[in-house]
Amino acid sequence: MMRRNLARSALAIVAVCLTGATVEAGARLRNIQRQGYLTCGVAPGVAGFAEVDAQGRYRGLDVDICRALSAAIFGHPDQVRYVPALSVAAFRRSRNIDVVSRRLTWELGREAPLGLLFGPIMFYDGQGFLVSKTLGAGNGRQLSGAAICVAAGTPFEFNVGVYFRANSLELRRVLLDSPDRFDAIAEALATGRCSAYTADVSELGAIRSRMSRPADFDILTDQITKEPLAQLVPGWLLKALPTWVRNAGNFWEGTCSVEGTINGKPVKGDAFGELLHCYPVPHPEIAEPVVRRGAAGTALQIAWRVTNWDDAHPLIYDLYVGKNDGPEKQVAGGLEVNAAAVEGPFDKGDAYSVRVVARSRDRTLVGESRRAFVL
Repeated sequence: MMRRNLARSALAIVAVCLTGATVEAGARLRNIQRQGYLTCGVAPGVAGFAEVDAQGRYRGLDVDICRALSAAIFGHPDQVRYVPALSVAAFRRSRNIDVVSRRLTWELGREAPLGLLFGPIMFYDGQGFLVSKTLGAGNGRQLSGAAICVAAGTPFEFNVGVYFRANSLELRRVLLDSPDRFDAIAEALATGRCSAYTADVSELGAIRSRMSRPADFDILTDQITKEPLAQLVPGWLLKALPTWVRNAGNFWEGTCSVEGTINGKPVKGDAFGELLHCYPVPHPEIAEPVVRRGAAGTALQIAWRVTNWDDAHPLIYDLYVGKNDGPEKQVAGGLEVNAAAVEGPFDKGDAYSVRVVARSRDRTLVGESRRAFVL
């Protein structure tokens, strides 16, 4: 739920909050609009941030940021071409990647010297430890003398050295070739080459999920750094969409409201709720309830259909039944299917009503329909 709300922030900010200001797009932005898609650099492999499912669809917070930008530029979130972005250096060399959304830590050293800019912070990560339960360690200070794997030449290696020196701990460092080879890291832990691995906690979860015996390892709760993660963008994008930065504070304070049209459709409300997907509110079409009578009594078979414009985030349903304009009762909640059987008793000749609420799990998109009938 938080992932979608965070992703909505990118659009709420980039979409100018529709306060009447007009975005003056630069030449690069016009080229993107002419080609019909935004090229977004991501790093698939970290659950919750960027993954590719069995159907080849990209999912995750980093992906939703790209979709938000697409919605701001084109009025639709799916005009994105995803490409691997393995490093900041690769982004600087490429003229084909428009924005990088891949769990990058906002650092001044990456902005001023390189001529790049970070967008608003979307997630706070931190460096932690994935440890074997055989160590019996409950925090980082209990890792003194343990063999700790870390990717060589990374900030992770520097940070763990600082942490161990500051706490007068013995550091037995085992250097690995790359922080991106999650399978190799998992193997090093599983074979006992090291008893712990240190990196950002978001990565630690992805590594543990790849292990044959993930229950044998814990992610310690303490973190030795705080990492503000944001998108890396070229200066032309922020110039083309200046209110991304200007409205960031308003957004986080909850005061950014939006009103206008996207692709000819009216949009009005708060920044969280309206702009990312630009999808119509779901309205279920409820079929005539079918009465089924059996030895156990009377039951209603209720079914409905609804168009979900965002297949990446399935809808769930709440079902209510009322009698003779009296108070209605919720008879089912959180349904993932478009039908339900409701046990009676139901009396022949009486008037009833059925209400179906269709919603996203975070309740950002909510729509409902009601149908009256007489048994």
